[in-house]
Amino acid sequence: MVIGREKDQFTVTYYESFDEGDEDFYDVSEFSVLDPEDTPYGITHEFDSVEKVLVFAVTTYGASADKFVAGGMIQEEYIKHLC
Repeated sequence: MVIGREKDQFTVTYYESFDEGDEDFYDVSEFSVLDPEDTPYGITHEFDSVEKVLVFAVTTYGASADKFVAGGMIQEEYIKHLC
């Protein structure tokens, strides 16, 4: 899941991918998506506030409110998950 901002809108994009990682391959953005024909770029929802995005991510996709990380940190978090 990726949370972003485009002009006056906040977005949450949800991806489903295979867990293809190991200690030598941990770039989660390179994992194969489950349904490349229907959702090659994920499913994006738009909101007018970051608060609404966070509530949506937690209630709809089961995200943990206290475990969001900056985009550049996801690979490090994935490596921790593998250990």
